[in-house]
Amino acid sequence: STAYKTAFDLGLDPHLILAVMAIESRFNPYAESAVGAQGLMQVMSRVHADKFADHGGIQNALDPVVNIKVGSRILRDYVRQKGSVELALKSYVGAAAMSHDGGYGSRVLSEYRMLKAVASGKRGPSLIHAKSPVKQRATPTTKTAGDTTLSRQKTAESRQDGNTETML
Repeated sequence: STAYKTAFDLGLDPHLILAVMAIESRFNPYAESAVGAQGLMQVMSRVHADKFADHGGIQNALDPVVNIKVGSRILRDYVRQKGSVELALKSYVGAAAMSHDGGYGSRVLSEYRMLKAVASGKRGPSLIHAKSPVKQRATPTTKTAGDTTLSRQKTAESRQDGNTETML
């Protein structure tokens, strides 16, 4: 519900926010990367400390509501600055100055299209992948930049491209 409310408040599509969370953390609110990205949306709290000020500071980076609000605001700001969702995603993953984003944007957009289809009543692949761990960890986990399951890659490659203008 936070993703939907935040999306409405910021003028984003909630499925885009959910897609970023799916790719960034697999919906794990305690996910932390080796480079310091935290939470559902893998926000770099040290880089975006100013955006946490209204939410009690960076010590609340793992609070799911705070993380969604801050991560969504960062994404919205990148969309405004860059002029497109694709370029915003490239900035969001930290690849703005690079020639490519390592497939990040494609994975997010593929997940976005799948979520939109499921939300509209179409059948889609399960959000829980067969290769996902059976047990949920009670403690924070580490996520690496290349941490994507083979089944998600194959699913993403098999989907056709959609129109991303509706995400805004």
